[in-house]
Amino acid sequence: MRFFISADDFGYNHSINMATDEAFRKGWIQRASLMMNMEGTDEAVTLAREHGYMDKIAFHLNLTVWYPLTEEVKTTYICNSEGRFRYGVTNYQVHKYALSREVIAKIRKECEAQMIKFRAFGFTSEHIDAHRWIICNLPVFLAIWPLLRKYKFKTTRSLEGHYLNSIEGENRKYCRRVYSLIKLKLRVKESFSGCPSEFFENIENGKFKKNSRAEVYVHPDMVDGTCVDLFYNYSNDKKPIEEIAERASRSGNPISVG
Repeated sequence: MRFFISADDFGYNHSINMATDEAFRKGWIQRASLMMNMEGTDEAVTLAREHGYMDKIAFHLNLTVWYPLTEEVKTTYICNSEGRFRYGVTNYQVHKYALSREVIAKIRKECEAQMIKFRAFGFTSEHIDAHRWIICNLPVFLAIWPLLRKYKFKTTRSLEGHYLNSIEGENRKYCRRVYSLIKLKLRVKESFSGCPSEFFENIENGKFKKNSRAEVYVHPDMVDGTCVDLFYNYSNDKKPIEEIAERASRSGNPISVG
């Protein structure tokens, strides 16, 4: 079984940047996804350049945290009265079908601004994923649809993992329907993408085939001087990323990804 460990939220802040950088330099992770609109974005880019992992940085579309890069999107449902992204926007049912052309155009402009910035930094990865799976919001996917080819994004992560398992009923059906559209535009190379605890549980239960390819995503941060995954099992259970990487290596073969 082949796997790689991917760090989400690179660029979020200084502490997360330091943890992600350490994980790269010590070989614990094989990829990180970078946020374009955060306070630590520029620092993250500097670290990637200085330490030689520019080719391991993917694009992490963010429409749920901090301030957008463009002004027009602040008037849409994904931002609050202060002009910041709504963290819980993916939970609002009415917004899942907000198909106004005007709204989609404003979201598209913000997405394009983030993609332009990513490419302007010199990153070449063809992989796109999204903070809090906002890509599975239909208006958002319709907004980025014409941008994917323009900015040369060809792959995304598998829905089969923690996120899908954490939602039920109509939300689950909705995400599956939108994801079926996503796969018309983007390739999915992995059969699983989820948190470390779920990855190890699947191994113990024999759910992976011999030729399976899995993504284990972590959320690095520095806690008391140690590089840890903040959401080992998507609760408050934190685990050192070194420990996660060592255990994963005993279970499969780490692969290089960009």
